[in-house]
Amino acid sequence: MDATLRKPRRIAAAGILALVTTLLLAPAPALGQDGGFRARRVWKGDPDPFCCGNTMVSIDGRYVPGWDSYTGNLQFLDMLENRWVRVTDKGTWATSDAFSLNPMFSPDGRWIAHSWADEEAGGLRLDRADGSEHRVLLPGVIVAPLDWSPDGSSVLAIVRRLDQGRRLENNRGFATRGWDELILVPVTGGEPHVLKRVEVTGTVDGRMALTPSSAGMGMARFSPDGRWIAYQRYAQGTADSDIHVLSADGEVDGPLVTGEGNDRLLGWVQDGSGILLHSEREARPGIWRLAVRNGSPDGSPEFVRDDVWGMEPMGMGEQGFYYMVRAEERQVHTAEIDFNTGEIVSVATPVRDPGSGTASGSPAWSPDGRQLAYRMWLPGEPLQTEIAVRSLETGDVRSFVLDLGVEKIAWGSDPLTLLMHATRRGGETGIHQLDLQSGEVTAVLVGDEAPGNLEDRFKRDGRTVAVPYGSGGPGITGYRVRDLETGREMEIETGGWSSILAFPGAERYAVWTERGPRDGSPVDATLSVVGVDGSRRTVWEDAVQDRFMRVTAITSDGEHVLVTIGNQVMIVDVATGDHRYLRIPPGDVFQTAGMGAMVIQPNGNRIAVPAGRTAVEIWLIEGIGNPTAPAR
Repeated sequence: MDATLRKPRRIAAAGILALVTTLLLAPAPALGQDGGFRARRVWKGDPDPFCCGNTMVSIDGRYVPGWDSYTGNLQFLDMLENRWVRVTDKGTWATSDAFSLNPMFSPDGRWIAHSWADEEAGGLRLDRADGSEHRVLLPGVIVAPLDWSPDGSSVLAIVRRLDQGRRLENNRGFATRGWDELILVPVTGGEPHVLKRVEVTGTVDGRMALTPSSAGMGMARFSPDGRWIAYQRYAQGTADSDIHVLSADGEVDGPLVTGEGNDRLLGWVQDGSGILLHSEREARPGIWRLAVRNGSPDGSPEFVRDDVWGMEPMGMGEQGFYYMVRAEERQVHTAEIDFNTGEIVSVATPVRDPGSGTASGSPAWSPDGRQLAYRMWLPGEPLQTEIAVRSLETGDVRSFVLDLGVEKIAWGSDPLTLLMHATRRGGETGIHQLDLQSGEVTAVLVGDEAPGNLEDRFKRDGRTVAVPYGSGGPGITGYRVRDLETGREMEIETGGWSSILAFPGAERYAVWTERGPRDGSPVDATLSVVGVDGSRRTVWEDAVQDRFMRVTAITSDGEHVLVTIGNQVMIVDVATGDHRYLRIPPGDVFQTAGMGAMVIQPNGNRIAVPAGRTAVEIWLIEGIGNPTAPAR
């Protein structure tokens, strides 16, 4: 395995995705002439560099900043030459947990402002695009840059100030009360100027990072002349937002677009005569334009073009308005595996068309192996999820649309209920149960009873919650394991970084443990089987180069344990300790799979796992400004 492995969604593990406005995007419709506006695709490729935070195209429309998910480093895409250029060099995930969020180019293209997420020295950072120099402007704060002033002298940013006295650990980071500050930060140093303060209740990660989310304030953009700042403000406890305008000195503040529903700020038109917004007003979702005169709305919003479903705005450049959409999505695939030989013995079959616009994930088999359930995010609805249940015999699909943000689903021994790790509207996270006959959802383990970071601790066996104790990371000394079906609890000592999964029947647990330094050198790894009667047997042990391997699945007969990292799968024979790796042919769809999400069909050898290519497209709408209008 590669020593410089991809860090498998470490942001999710840290809780960042609790407040990231993720790219829940869908395919763009065929675009052409539309009300005098021309839309054309300018790039297509991998979405991973744009996964986290807001991403803005450079003013000349050539460059797009992002992050390197293999290392966390800041980089940018040259769309003309279709190549990525690295900016920072902080090493790999093995040497540093720091990473970049919310990058955006300065008006002259020489600097990139971004959030630098680091447990010790995070904050607002500027890096020269050529990598020759960097400055930390606001160290040790939770901050997100939103825009540059047109003259490049200041960075517009949100700082989230926390009331430390009321900071409470919850499932996805820390629930807290505090306030958002919209600030101007001089790039040459000096104290930031606070323009606006809004009280907020929300969730944050323990690191020094923030991405605009549905709490407090969201996106904000300077007018081209630098006199005004349009900004998005959320109603507490909802995903609805209005758009306000603020003078650059913070003295004048007033509404631009208000009312029911969610109005998303896209930016100012090129000549500064108004703003663009995405809205569903008048039951006609799409892009609208509002004229603005002297900081006040000049008339009502005017319809520009039909909805671009799942659009993620990327800013206004010299040529027009840029946005991103999903073009292809990973889907749950199924295939037969021979665990004795490590061979894939059937063609992988997707549950949905990869071009359908919605990804499927978190597969779960029914106890009899005849049905497969999986989750689908609904574009633009972070707290609404569709759960599909497919019959393998007939191909029929039952669908349940839930007002929950579901992270993981599992099927225990009850054939009529699914268990889900999910977040309710209002922020409460825990385990919920879906009745497949009535469609009703009930809470199983929520609130104070639910342990932190349930996404990792609620296991795919559908009945186990395993809560680590110790200092975390290599300091984990064991797990407190709870069986949701029997109520039985036990402690399992590990003594290092570890993962755990129950065998069928939950009378034994497979425990993977790694012990060693976090410097990229090999670590000692052990796979053990621990019984509820206190017995313990070492099945396999050796030195491994890669960190954060984990027990992923156990065959229904209990004879093999699967340990994964990335798309690599080690198959261990429980009786003999012999091991082999799953052979995935070059070009096979499972080369693009995160095999850590794999589940094995009960009473069979069929696996289900999200796999396939994901792709995004960047589009440009030309002529969306109003160059003939008088200056306002």
